[in-house]
Amino acid sequence: MDIPDPVWTCINCHKTMADCTCDEQPMIAGAPYQPRPVFRATPPRPPLPAPRSVLSEVSEIEVDPAIEDLDGYSEIDALRRENGSFVSAFDRARTEHFSQPLPPPVAAALPLLRSLYQASCAGEEPPTRDSLTPQTRFRLESAEALLGAAIPLTSTRRSVRRQAELWAAYNIKMAHPKGSAPWMLRERCNKAMRPGQSMHQFGLAVDIEKGSTDDRRTEVLLRSKFKQTFLKTEPHHFECTVDPNYHAAWRKARSLESLSVRWASVWDKARRRYEVWADLLDQYRSALARHQLQLAKVGAAELSVSSKILSYNARLAECRAKAMVLREYVERYNSAVQRKNAVARQHNAAPAEQQPEFQRRWSSIVLPGMHSGIRGLTEPSDTFDVQQSVVTDMLLPDLGPKAHDQIEELREAFSNALTDAVRTYDASSAARKKLEECEWWLAGAERALRALLDQIGAEVVSFAGVEPTAGSSPQP
Repeated sequence: MDIPDPVWTCINCHKTMADCTCDEQPMIAGAPYQPRPVFRATPPRPPLPAPRSVLSEVSEIEVDPAIEDLDGYSEIDALRRENGSFVSAFDRARTEHFSQPLPPPVAAALPLLRSLYQASCAGEEPPTRDSLTPQTRFRLESAEALLGAAIPLTSTRRSVRRQAELWAAYNIKMAHPKGSAPWMLRERCNKAMRPGQSMHQFGLAVDIEKGSTDDRRTEVLLRSKFKQTFLKTEPHHFECTVDPNYHAAWRKARSLESLSVRWASVWDKARRRYEVWADLLDQYRSALARHQLQLAKVGAAELSVSSKILSYNARLAECRAKAMVLREYVERYNSAVQRKNAVARQHNAAPAEQQPEFQRRWSSIVLPGMHSGIRGLTEPSDTFDVQQSVVTDMLLPDLGPKAHDQIEELREAFSNALTDAVRTYDASSAARKKLEECEWWLAGAERALRALLDQIGAEVVSFAGVEPTAGSSPQP
């Protein structure tokens, strides 16, 4: 270090020679003597060292451990079904069977059984006098002439099919207890003969309408050679016994009795099985309705768990995106902090004359900030804390154990609904199988009944075409 030359200063005023003014002071009378200024050489003082500055280090920031645990989170499969057998049964029930509409009712395949079982005494075939035999029609007109008025008729010639319906209606009425639904529907059904056994099918009988003049009508019909039935329930039934074909018709009816009895036996079994089939059909429809309701519950449960899982996965993706931004920011921020702190340590250890350079370098290192959109946050670390709290607030309620428990509960509800759907499918399948077995038996009974009726009808039609014997023209 260079030492400057000594400085000459006044011993009186201690000023330098250039600044001293002691010799310029005027002489004052009576004042003490003032000597001339005397200067002496004083060694120069060494210059004071420049002041040293100290730069404080900046702390690094750390990511919340909960955010670091995001790596352990995984997306949840929305349709993960652990029991494959339930899935296959459910898919089979939905695609193979219940995608088809309800099978058509048995009426479309078994019209004869349906008409026989649902037949009633009402809706009789329109009575026509022309369908009667000539002698029967002549005797009826004679009775009306004696009465002086037309006799209202409720039944004349009947087809074999209609006779079978009337007998079936009466049979159903007698097979059920009084007051039950089948009995109430056929309360007014009178006793009817089996198909092939009634004189109505041969055009030899008439039923008159009940009224206040029954006694007078009965009197004129009896005078006209009609025979009244002896059944108390059928005082309105009259047969023309003087018709030349009357006794032949009775013989024909007797010859058809075996067919008629066979038909009645088949019908009685078919009626019982038809009632079983009706119950099975109700059971199948109920089972099908329960299964369809359960399918709706399965769909609702699946939608619930799927929406919850989709929401979970969306939250997880959002948290991962924010966590990635946070990690990148932390890496950039901590890297800048490390460089800044390294320069600060060099600054603090350097001489004073070198410190300005380090301070300039320290100031040139800018800590990166985060865009938060929140005013009043000037420090980058404050902004990071806000952004990190947003992620942690979503992690705890939306991705934590509580969210997993909710998803597991929804999955369990879906699994239970799926199990119930399989059970209702099995029940409906069993009901459908029983129904098909019963329909197969009824189809055979339908064919047998139709064949017997066709055979009886053919015999009746062939007899009805026989001409009256000679000398049997209508007589008064």
